[in-house]
Amino acid sequence: MRIKPKLKHEIKKSAEKNSLFGKYQITAAPITPDNGQRTPDLADAGRIFGFYKIYYIKIICPYLFKIDFFRQCVKEVKDYYFRKAKQEKYVARSVYKLSEIDAKHHIIRPRMRLLDLGASPGSWLQYTLEKTKEQSEIVCVDLKPPVFSPPGCVRWITGDIYEVFEGEAGVAIGFFDCVISDMAPNTTGIRMVDHAASASLCEKVLEISSRMLKPRGTVLYKIFQGSGFDAVYKQTRQLFETVKTLKPQSCRSESNEVYVLGLHRKIPANKD
Repeated sequence: MRIKPKLKHEIKKSAEKNSLFGKYQITAAPITPDNGQRTPDLADAGRIFGFYKIYYIKIICPYLFKIDFFRQCVKEVKDYYFRKAKQEKYVARSVYKLSEIDAKHHIIRPRMRLLDLGASPGSWLQYTLEKTKEQSEIVCVDLKPPVFSPPGCVRWITGDIYEVFEGEAGVAIGFFDCVISDMAPNTTGIRMVDHAASASLCEKVLEISSRMLKPRGTVLYKIFQGSGFDAVYKQTRQLFETVKTLKPQSCRSESNEVYVLGLHRKIPANKD
């Protein structure tokens, strides 16, 4: 005699709105074969899926967001200027910081000699080439080589700014109408240490500018606001007639970086 299964699958519509599967609630009973072993069914799959879905959302995701790299990737995807830079073929979003400053103060112009410190990856170089229509002489200095092939009007020096401008090599580079710097130290997460390192870099930028910038020339550099900022700002005021602190809109809101613009370098007094 043939034995019929005692229970059959049943799928019902449920009015419970808080159900894991929405307005449908799956209730099922397994079919028991002749050997007495339980056969996996749709309800089992649903319960397993629901368990791992909740496990992933409530347990795994919070740990992923704690990872700095993952958090930075998510931030960049949502970042308007990051996406805009990709669309407009710039190598970094920092290009919009320079373009915003230049739109207000007109520091980049054709037929000028320009020194770009910390030039890599090269977004500021891309902007200056577009703005000057490759009619200026640009010298770039960075520890890293360029990520793209610069045109003939660009001289790229791969080296340390603390060494490149020393001695006869620095004299051979010549004088400039404008010095720009988007350099930042390798951050440690310790604010006092990072601020001091940023201030030290900016002091070097000013030291280079004092020797290699033409009278009435311009300097623009990035610095972290914090310990050491006031001293560097005071030093800038001693070298330039007009000094401004700028915070472009493209700077991230949580960042403490600002840009200091020094206009019209003072003519050094003759020492007689």
